[in-house]
Amino acid sequence: MKHLLFIFLSLPLLLKGQEYRLAPPKIYADSVFFLQKAQVTMAFDLENASIHFSTDGSLPLRNSPQYEKPLVLNASATVQAISDHPDYVPSKNASVQVIKAEYLADSVRLVTRPDSSYRAAPAALCDLQKGSRDLRDGRWLGFRGDTVLVEMTFAKPLQCRQVLISTASDPGAWVFPPRRIEVYSPDKTGKWQLLGDWAVRKEPGWKNQPADYGFYQEVGLKQVETRRIRIKIIPYGKLPAEHPGAGAPAWLFLDEILFQ
Repeated sequence: MKHLLFIFLSLPLLLKGQEYRLAPPKIYADSVFFLQKAQVTMAFDLENASIHFSTDGSLPLRNSPQYEKPLVLNASATVQAISDHPDYVPSKNASVQVIKAEYLADSVRLVTRPDSSYRAAPAALCDLQKGSRDLRDGRWLGFRGDTVLVEMTFAKPLQCRQVLISTASDPGAWVFPPRRIEVYSPDKTGKWQLLGDWAVRKEPGWKNQPADYGFYQEVGLKQVETRRIRIKIIPYGKLPAEHPGAGAPAWLFLDEILFQ
């Protein structure tokens, strides 16, 4: 037993100078979505280790800024970080994305009703709360096969440049991102006019896609002053022929709609 204890305590010394790669640091955001500011903290528990980070899209390196205290961000960013130690190989990259909303809807009306098994309150689409990997956590709205219509009203007129739809992709669980998104506002006569749209340009290969519960789709908008927005989300449709559920409608899940 003493020999085993000695080996365990001496392991860091045995690994010195070898090609031993550190584990990535842990990165925590107080909220993925925010209105004013987000706080990001990092942690890595090893004596004499350091964490180096970036927020500008570049990959962090040993000469990147060193993490010393929580980061306070007032704009959307992807925070990336590595663990470093003089005796070991720096870790692979870890990252977390935080997204700023410029406007929040004051009321939400679901023209299309979600499936009864995944029926969060409509307000969940603008509560700045990110859904987890548990689709029954009360933050996700699930739809199966239906084109989704959502109408959002704002207390004051807004001019936004884009809408960001937070959805999910988990092909193995029959969950696919949307195929098309259209955004409308009423003109002076009350007729809905198209402000912007997005559509899949190339059929994605689903077999090797990992599950992604932070799948975001941006839709650029023509800037007009409005208090009402209608969003039309067209789902993937029927599952492809080689899928185990071929022919059945794919699931579409939504957890947040942000205006920027």
